[in-house]
Amino acid sequence: MLEGKDLLNLELCVVDGMIDQLTAQEGSILHLVRPDELLASTEIALEKECLNQIAKDLTEQIDAISLAEAIKE
Repeated sequence: MLEGKDLLNLELCVVDGMIDQLTAQEGSILHLVRPDELLASTEIALEKECLNQIAKDLTEQIDAISLAEAIKE
């Protein structure tokens, strides 16, 4: 069972994969939009922004754990 830094690294890999998938979709989106909806490209950009923040937070947590491990040694 993964825990601690290993689990955070796995989560970071998943988030990075999702960002890559959204990036790939940006080039092939269909631009049919209802009047009350955002463009798909706008939704993708917002989702990528959110995922980038999650990736940043995970990286900071991993760095903090790595630093704490280094101090213990």
